[in-house]
Amino acid sequence: IIQIWDKDVGCGLLDPKQGSGSYSRDLKVIKLSTTILVVSDGSDVYCPGAAYPDEGISQRFIDLKKDQEVNMEDLLTGKARTDLLKKLSALGKATRSRDDGCAQAYEMDSLLATPLEFSYEENGLAIEPSFIHAIQACTKTLHINKTEAVQLLQKSPFVETLFEP
Repeated sequence: IIQIWDKDVGCGLLDPKQGSGSYSRDLKVIKLSTTILVVSDGSDVYCPGAAYPDEGISQRFIDLKKDQEVNMEDLLTGKARTDLLKKLSALGKATRSRDDGCAQAYEMDSLLATPLEFSYEENGLAIEPSFIHAIQACTKTLHINKTEAVQLLQKSPFVETLFEP
């Protein structure tokens, strides 16, 4: 599992020409079974010369049988992804004012180009668009129950076992 965490770390903090920066990372186990590990991965990075610090929390889904990270978005089929994006679009448009600068982020063309973040919840999954820093305040979260999650995500054995006690 260590390799998974190390593969995406770095912003030039070790380059002496960049000056000193800071980095912190917090990992918390959200769910652990004999076949699944879900970890909350929080990081805070500051690089000299950057416009602002970079921080965030995401969840990592690990299939312990295959010893690999699972990208939940990869489990979405074409139609399931389109249906999910339509729900996110409707949620975003219903809860945002056309004047607040967020409406365009919830147009289907924009959502099609935006990665999705998945979070485990005891009763299902939380799904939200992973917007760039400048419009992160526009983010709305869609909550789906266990049954809908299994149906949306290719009826994957991984997803089915995700919700077992």
